[in-house]
Amino acid sequence: MNKNTAFITGAAGGIGSALAKRLARTGHNLFLTDYNESVHELATALTNEYKIQAWSECADISDEEALRTLAARAIETMGGCAILVNCAGVSPKGNGGPIPLESVKIAEWDKVMRINLTAPFILCQEIIPQMAQAGYGRVVNVASRSGRMHVPPAGLDYHASKAGMIGLSRALAGIYACNGVTVNCVAPGRVDTPMTKTTKPELLAQAQQLIPARRFASPDEIAASIEFLVSPDASYISGSCMDVNGGVYMN
Repeated sequence: MNKNTAFITGAAGGIGSALAKRLARTGHNLFLTDYNESVHELATALTNEYKIQAWSECADISDEEALRTLAARAIETMGGCAILVNCAGVSPKGNGGPIPLESVKIAEWDKVMRINLTAPFILCQEIIPQMAQAGYGRVVNVASRSGRMHVPPAGLDYHASKAGMIGLSRALAGIYACNGVTVNCVAPGRVDTPMTKTTKPELLAQAQQLIPARRFASPDEIAASIEFLVSPDASYISGSCMDVNGGVYMN
C-alpha cells in the first residue's frame, strides 16, 4: 500500500480543504468527497499545482449504499487507502442558536447522526480492514469540543454525535492498534468556517470572550493537527482526542 493515499470527507469545507492542501504539498494522492460541487475545482487545482493525483466525487454521505460504493471506488482508484479523515459534519441551528429539547424532530436527529456518526462508522468499516491487512493505516475523525463538554450554541444532536465519534474512535483504536492502524480524534473548538457563521453574532461574541486565546481557530490550524496525526511520526498515538481550542477546554 502507498502510505501517501488519503480519503477525505467534507473536503470542500474549511478544515477539509485546508487539510487537502497540506497533504497535497507533501505528495499525497487524494480522494476527495463533499456534497458541494466545488470539491471538483479543488481536486483540479491541487492536481495542477502539486502534480499529485486528486480525484473528487460529490456524494450524499447519509446514503449508506452510496457511501459503501464510494469507499470501494476510493480503494480501487488509489490502489488502497492509507489515510481516512472524516471531516464532514452538520450542526443544525434554530434561529442561529440550539434547537430546544422539546422542538428537536426525530427526522432531524437521525439526519445529524447519519452524517456525523454513522457515515464515519461505515467508512471505517469499509476501509480499516484493508489497512489492517496491509499493516498500516491512519484514521482521524474530526469531533468537536461539543463532544467533550457542554457548548451552549451547539445542539443536542450535535453534542451526542460528536461524543459518539470519540467513543467509536477509541473502540477502534483498541481493536486495530496491533495491526499498525491508529485511530484518533481531533476536537476543535470554534473555527472560522461557514458553519460557525450560522450562529447568532451575539453568541459568537460571547464564545470568543470565553476562549483564553480570545479568537477562533483558522481551518489551517486544525488541519495542521490532523496532518501530524496521519503522519508516520504519530505511530505511537492511538485512541487520543486532541483538543485544539485556544485553551477553552483543558484535559
